[in-house]
Amino acid sequence: MPEMAKKILSKHSMWPRYFNDKNSFFVDKPEDKNKEAIRLGLTHYVDDELRVINILNDVPNKFLFDPFNVLEKANYYTSVKSWSEFKKHLFNK
Repeated sequence: MPEMAKKILSKHSMWPRYFNDKNSFFVDKPEDKNKEAIRLGLTHYVDDELRVINILNDVPNKFLFDPFNVLEKANYYTSVKSWSEFKKHLFNK
């Protein structure tokens, strides 16, 4: 996993407690993400690109990271504007 992603998740107290090398991954092509999500048994996914989230047909809980509220046509996904808001969705249910 790229070090910058680890640093961001660590900053928000999410690495390695919730996300770690066993449940986080990067692939070469967005199309490969759904295959990896199935293999890992992912139930939640967050991304800032609609084209990526749209590919993840087998992940039931998808979150669109949209801190500037620029993706208006994404009403069918849970939109989050910050990591704090994302954590509330994950851990306060």
